[in-house]
Amino acid sequence: MIKNKKNTNKRMMKKERILCIASTPYHLFNLYNILLSEEYQNKEVDICITDEAIKNQVDALAESKLIHNIYYAECFYKFSIGREKEFPIVRWIHMFIDILLCQKWINKHMNKKEQWYDWMFISYPAIQIQILQAFYFSINPNIRVVMYEDGLGTYQDFGFFTHKRMTILYTLLFHRNIYNHIEYLYVYCPALIDIKKRTISIKKIIDKADTGYFIKYYYNHFQNEIKKYKNIRFIFFDQCLVNESSERQNKEIGVARFIQRIVGSDKMLFKVHPRMASHINLEGLNVGYGRLPFEILLHMIDNIEDLVLISINSTSCVTPMMIMNKEVPVISIVKIIDSVQDLPVLYSNVQKLYKEPKKIYLPSNLKELEEILYTYIK
Repeated sequence: MIKNKKNTNKRMMKKERILCIASTPYHLFNLYNILLSEEYQNKEVDICITDEAIKNQVDALAESKLIHNIYYAECFYKFSIGREKEFPIVRWIHMFIDILLCQKWINKHMNKKEQWYDWMFISYPAIQIQILQAFYFSINPNIRVVMYEDGLGTYQDFGFFTHKRMTILYTLLFHRNIYNHIEYLYVYCPALIDIKKRTISIKKIIDKADTGYFIKYYYNHFQNEIKKYKNIRFIFFDQCLVNESSERQNKEIGVARFIQRIVGSDKMLFKVHPRMASHINLEGLNVGYGRLPFEILLHMIDNIEDLVLISINSTSCVTPMMIMNKEVPVISIVKIIDSVQDLPVLYSNVQKLYKEPKKIYLPSNLKELEEILYTYIK
């Protein structure tokens, strides 16, 4: 594993060591808020980056003096990328090959003497994390695991990873399921977590991103992206992911164009998801690209409550309330796109935290959607 030492001072042997694993800017944001807590001030913290896209952004943490060493797990950069459309058996074969290659790479590039950790912070028990945990458990069988917020999946009881078949698979592949070793979970909204029959303690993340270097780093390095949001009133969060059907993708883009015709291209931004399907035609839309997550942008936007956030069920729409306790109008178009009758579960739960719950809308058709939009056009 390639190692980039940001601080070459010898560590005190009595200090507990923490390894944080991150793959998105949102992970960096969450780790920053967590590591500012007093309980981590006297611990030696390293970070392992498993996605090439945030290699440069990790400096936002490095310059804040919160971490000691940065590791780049290059073997994961192309892990199972672009295979969502393959037949399941082919996808599974490719995944097993990836696992073997990654395990070989880790054994070759990582020095076990330097990789003893007391704690391991993960965002989600994905396959990549399971590979790494197998390595670290082989060094320290008593390593303690902490999970921190990843997004929507964190609030859905980690269903995929507690599924019986997945539990059996991970146990066979890695001799343990890391989920069973998680001691506690960090989230912004503990009230929304419902972990049944589990012994995981929940800890609240306190948003401190406005303090220190973290937000300043993004403000200084992402000016072009930040400027796209100036004078924008409506933000549409894309969910045209590569594993979605073309019909669903086209319906979402169609609704986005419908909204833009009503509110104006100068007032609406279509925020592209980092994993958006590459073939989608966005002609005519005012598009915002980039990997800077909305959770970070929130700290750079004036008058957050004046925004109107629109999506099928993107977590970004409800993060102003979850992270900053800001009641922002939200429009879920899930009923128009998927013909479902109810709000997404997370939206419904967040709605209970609103003093004005009617600010979260669920239009049944384009006519209802148009009526809602006109109430916010100034």
